[in-house]
Amino acid sequence: MKTVKFTVLGEPTGKGRPQTKVMYSEKGFKNKKTGKVRNTLVNNVTPKKTVIYENEVKEVYRLQCDNYRFPDGAMLDMRIIAYYRIPKSQTKRNKELMKNSSYGPQRSLTWIMW
Repeated sequence: MKTVKFTVLGEPTGKGRPQTKVMYSEKGFKNKKTGKVRNTLVNNVTPKKTVIYENEVKEVYRLQCDNYRFPDGAMLDMRIIAYYRIPKSQTKRNKELMKNSSYGPQRSLTWIMW
């Protein structure tokens, strides 16, 4: 079993929700595949911050792991360790506890990708 490890520097970024844009035209929009004409067109746009972070992770993986590809259908065991800054909203006591690593998340997260 091959083990691959890589590190992405910087603040972790969560996946943003896509914006759905609905456009209306009296002339209609023609579908290139089917040829049907409809009055409305729905377009989903992924937030720019999400696209930038996903491309950064992809590029870091490509550089650090020599663009290694797992076989199609292979089961992967993925473990993600993310480090966040201490929130400004925390009390002084909690900030000190967090700096000393005696206070923090109560469970570890493990995802198994199929």
